Amino acid sequence: MNKKTYSDIFWGMFFLIGAGLLIASKLGWLGITMGWWGWLFTIVLAAALVQSIANLSVGGVVWSLAFLAIIWNRALGIATLVPWTVLGVALLVHIGLSLVLHPLLKHHHSHLIIIKNGQNLTLTRQQGQPKEAVSRDQTVVITTKLGSVTRYVQSPDFRLADITIGLGDAKVYFDKATILADHAEIAVTGSLGDLDLYIPANWHLQSELESFLGDVKVVGTPSAAAGPTVYLTGGFKLGDIKVHYI
Repeated sequence: MNKKTYSDIFWGMFFLIGAGLLIASKLGWLGITMGWWGWLFTIVLAAALVQSIANLSVGGVVWSLAFLAIIWNRALGIATLVPWTVLGVALLVHIGLSLVLHPLLKHHHSHLIIIKNGQNLTLTRQQGQPKEAVSRDQTVVITTKLGSVTRYVQSPDFRLADITIGLGDAKVYFDKATILADHAEIAVTGSLGDLDLYIPANWHLQSELESFLGDVKVVGTPSAAAGPTVYLTGGFKLGDIKVHYI
């Protein structure tokens, strides 16, 4: 079995166990009083927590725990702290951990393997490169924390854009970038932000992005003309991504 099969089995069992807990709770077997919606949100947030831990997402872990604490405030004895104190603490912890752990994670490398025409195509994601207003490199790294940023990618051989957002927003223009190969990648990670991507109309976007309480919106109409495939990957939480065809 491949990795996707194991993942499907894990999440299938996870939600089956969640369904069992919900039934057991309503029958009074657990000795815990919790409404139907409370259990449903608990299951969803627990899934987000597991995924965030797997993806080393500080924001995902902090905010999942915060909302779980709000739902289970009576059982935890923190009813007087709900909701604003818990949310305020979560915000401060998110900012603090992001600043403390960022130097430890900035050299992290990961790989995206895409199977196409029976062949494995590997794209390497790298961090730690300098930010520039205009970039002509094959690999572009863009990071914004607690602010906003605008970048113009004008690479003659664009292959990868690694975008990290935390409590901020970013606008990235690819209208003057050229993809010489038949594919490229735009990897997005982070939470609590907004991202606008401006791409040529002949780029064929294929989204493999994992999102939680967020959305990917498309503005404009892509061209039917032949062009490269661009894979939108990564994980983004509590934020919106807009893809503008220009």
